[in-house]
Amino acid sequence: MIIDSHTHIVESDAKREMEQNPRISADTLVKWMDRTGIDRAVTFTEKGLYSYDEKENDNIASATKKHPDRLIGFACVNPRYGDEAAEELERAIVELGLNGLKLHPWFQLFSCTEKIVEPVFDKVVKLKIPVLIHTGYDIFSGPLDVSDLADRYTEVPIIMGHSGCCGLWFDGIKAAKRSDNLYLEMSGNLSVAIEKMVSEVGAEKVLFGSDTPWVDPALEILKIKTLRICSRDKELILGENLRKLLVKWGI
Repeated sequence: MIIDSHTHIVESDAKREMEQNPRISADTLVKWMDRTGIDRAVTFTEKGLYSYDEKENDNIASATKKHPDRLIGFACVNPRYGDEAAEELERAIVELGLNGLKLHPWFQLFSCTEKIVEPVFDKVVKLKIPVLIHTGYDIFSGPLDVSDLADRYTEVPIIMGHSGCCGLWFDGIKAAKRSDNLYLEMSGNLSVAIEKMVSEVGAEKVLFGSDTPWVDPALEILKIKTLRICSRDKELILGENLRKLLVKWGI
């Protein structure tokens, strides 16, 4: 089984202007999954990372209800909206049936070390859901900042999107070693970095992610399959780890 821990549904214009801004509907995402042999995928909105628009969570809920055996929907809220964001998160989980939370410190302009995250994370604790947080070398996105948050909320499972990426993957490893509730999602990383993650923290804490549609999932799958690690570790990364975690998290 292959489970992708990091995909986006992009159906409406995002505020950020890009030279190339791909669009991908839920139906197209599932077609990509079929093409590349991906059984299930965690997915979330793209536009909702830039603007506070609760309709984006409704759109993700509709997508996951249309493909319940394939897509696992995560909500997006901006911690800068405080209690309002916490209330929207509860609505997205309890009323809409979404299963987790995606945060992007860079796009949403907050630091994981700020108290501003507390209303949302207090709600996360209450709802008992996992959180995926973008990490990289961009502003506010350092893995060690996420580790600080993980140490404050030890009961919250946190997936570090990109594990610091090609600029700070070594800090991603440090963070995962320091915080038991942190998991490394490997999209955007060099093969040598992923091999180092496996050797330093163990394959059990590394999760396959593609960052679709920004990257073709076939490329990220090929990257895992060609790593200089044992076949069992590849199986764990590609799906077994996340399958076990989803069961543990009640998803």
